[in-house]
Amino acid sequence: MRKSAIKLFVLVPMCIVGGSLAVAQQRTVVKPLDGYICMGLKTEKEFGDDWAPGSVPPKPGQPGFSAFPVFQSPTEGSKVLGYQVTTVFVAWPEDEVDGFIKIVRMNKAKAWIRKDVLVPFGMVVGKDGRMVKQKRTCTPVEMSDGTIATQIHGAYLE
Repeated sequence: MRKSAIKLFVLVPMCIVGGSLAVAQQRTVVKPLDGYICMGLKTEKEFGDDWAPGSVPPKPGQPGFSAFPVFQSPTEGSKVLGYQVTTVFVAWPEDEVDGFIKIVRMNKAKAWIRKDVLVPFGMVVGKDGRMVKQKRTCTPVEMSDGTIATQIHGAYLE
């Protein structure tokens, strides 16, 4: 009986502390990210259109990979920091150097992307092959965990 009481005494506070930590770690929007706007990328599909639910997106070099390199400095000869596949957070007013635009990544790292791959947010290739504006808006926001995310409002067009 005494061992049960000790286990209960130890487990109940752990559950209470563990539960409160889980709530404390929930990400929330802190504020809009000043000095940046959302832009899209020139792709023929919306992000994830060709993936089955629960599948993993293709990686660079694999068939079906559709993304644009992000560079450490405004030249294609600089280090590739990663790839953008969807929304890009562009410095506003634009900071352009030699055809590259300054962006910020979700981890707040500054980077550069070619200007010719950017389109206004919400522009996609329509069924007839022309660019179509969707009825949605995007706001880059700072999150409570220090990262950056998007708030997207509006509807997708069919």
